[in-house]
Amino acid sequence: MKRKIMTKISFLMVISLSLTGFVFLYGCEESPGVNEPPISNLLFLKTQGKDIVNESGEKIFFKGVNFAHWIFWEGGGSLGLPDWPEHELLSRMALNMSSQQKDKFFELLRKNYIMQSDFSNVKSMGVNFVRLTFHHRHIQESQIAQIDDAVNWAKQSGIYIILNMQAAPGSQNTAWHSDSDGNAYLWENQKYQDEFVHLWETIATKYKNEPAVMGFELMNEPEAPSSSQLTSLYQRTITAIRAIDNKHIIFLDANNYAYDFTGFNPTQLGDNIAYAFHTYISLEETMNNVAIYRNFQQTYDVPIFCTEYGGHEYQNQLTLYFQSEKIPYASWFYKSVLNTPELTAFYYTASNHPWRTTILEGIEKRLKSTEVNDNYVSELLSLINSSGLSHNCKDNLIEILNIKKDLSPEVFRAMADLYPDEINILNQLSKEVGKIRDIYIIDAFIFLLHEMNDNELTILMQSLQTQYWLKGTAPL
Repeated sequence: MKRKIMTKISFLMVISLSLTGFVFLYGCEESPGVNEPPISNLLFLKTQGKDIVNESGEKIFFKGVNFAHWIFWEGGGSLGLPDWPEHELLSRMALNMSSQQKDKFFELLRKNYIMQSDFSNVKSMGVNFVRLTFHHRHIQESQIAQIDDAVNWAKQSGIYIILNMQAAPGSQNTAWHSDSDGNAYLWENQKYQDEFVHLWETIATKYKNEPAVMGFELMNEPEAPSSSQLTSLYQRTITAIRAIDNKHIIFLDANNYAYDFTGFNPTQLGDNIAYAFHTYISLEETMNNVAIYRNFQQTYDVPIFCTEYGGHEYQNQLTLYFQSEKIPYASWFYKSVLNTPELTAFYYTASNHPWRTTILEGIEKRLKSTEVNDNYVSELLSLINSSGLSHNCKDNLIEILNIKKDLSPEVFRAMADLYPDEINILNQLSKEVGKIRDIYIIDAFIFLLHEMNDNELTILMQSLQTQYWLKGTAPL
């Protein structure tokens, strides 16, 4: 495939950021029209054996992309920031900036990061569905408007949309991306389970007659203590939805972060259900897992679906594998700030993109400032001295810290080779250092936002519109 940095270069955009005196110049991709009529009429979908078909009985192979990091916070690959739970970020912001500034940032993020043109854009690229990830708080009756916009934009563009609850009430897993504090309270708290069911009743009532909605993915990557707890909540929620809506496909993520189908019994869960898995591991490991999923599919005659995958060096191999195996799939990254063209089918940023020069380089500069760096080094030194490491190992780490003013994961891996008997302590220390580093990065990020006036922030956030990103060359 020819290396292609941009398509349809039509004009040069100039974005002037007065806070840095920086002028941003580069070609941008022409956005498809956003007020055109739907390209095709969308029909309701349903499962039919191992396939997904429309009302006319036509089998459809689905390839899609996740529209994440929009009405669900993820600062990592999308924006080059640490992966932090949303509630922790909001709390940290509240300590260092006004509520007006905080609200303005998220308002502008939602306004610019994904727009109506993005739906018609991916349609023109050959994608036929979008998986929309959202935080459960956006499904309160008074806050559903943005999800409603996404559904309408998908319909207008002639593509389907899966509604996926990325962060359930009480958190369905212990990871940051369920907005967890390190606990999955959903599985032990009846109040959270009741709220979860009620929210899906709200969604079903709202979209029961909307064919553009491909289906409802009840929760992302559950981490239930047992498969019986997961299937019990799934069964209760399916029953509640089916009392309102018999038309839409329900997608069920496997347990243990959508890797483990053990405990699923489709004969007990009902009809018109597809079973979802995720993969962020190598092609070989994925193929081994898919062999298990295929056996499940053959046994129960149901569809399987990969609703998330990625992993940088594995991305292209996995895409081609899913295509060859006719497994429907959705790539995780639509936009990834620090990606490279050959590893993204969608979008990444140029090195002179305002987000990179203003935020990411600004963070790096602040972390290197004397006051901030001295405090950071002092905290790491205290961690080392209070650890259970041997004196020699401590001395080596302190020597490196004094030179580099930081301790990277690579440093800890090298130290583990030198001191294999202390590997457990080193691994724990590496995690603690990473947490401290993330706090300093987030604080630097908040500091930069706080220093901007409304106009500067508006201009910066407008640069997150897809037209100011570069198109990758990886297979779709």
